[in-house]
Amino acid sequence: MKKKISIIFTLSVLIFFNSVKASNSFYKYKTDTLPTLQLIPYLQQMPIDLFIGKPIDTLLSYIPSNFYNIKVYPVGISNRGMMFNAGHLFISFTPDKNGPSIALWVNEFTHMNRYSPNSIWDATLFRKENIFKIQIWKDQNHCIIGDCSPY
Repeated sequence: MKKKISIIFTLSVLIFFNSVKASNSFYKYKTDTLPTLQLIPYLQQMPIDLFIGKPIDTLLSYIPSNFYNIKVYPVGISNRGMMFNAGHLFISFTPDKNGPSIALWVNEFTHMNRYSPNSIWDATLFRKENIFKIQIWKDQNHCIIGDCSPY
């Protein structure tokens, strides 16, 4: 009887870990660099909902590290008061605006002061904040994944 229970328990553990591995199969394809043509399909299969509420650095560890630029931008520039409040981290993969990019929005700040009278923020501290919204852009005019609303 003990042997049967032991076998059933072992099989249950194996089935559980196999299902966890299958649900995380996206992550085994992560690479440090990807050519731009392969980047969009890679980003399109990324399960972005898993990163909402997690630190920005968590998502950054799953995207190719060959991005061209990473910068903190304000919430908006049309409203004078909002241009001094940090809003999102923008990651571009090419020097021109026609390449893929990612915008990672933060709503609540715990690691840094959101307000800056000079509109200059520390990207390292911003990366510790939790993601509120993710946008993946094919180019400057086409948001292809995520909450593509302006703010």
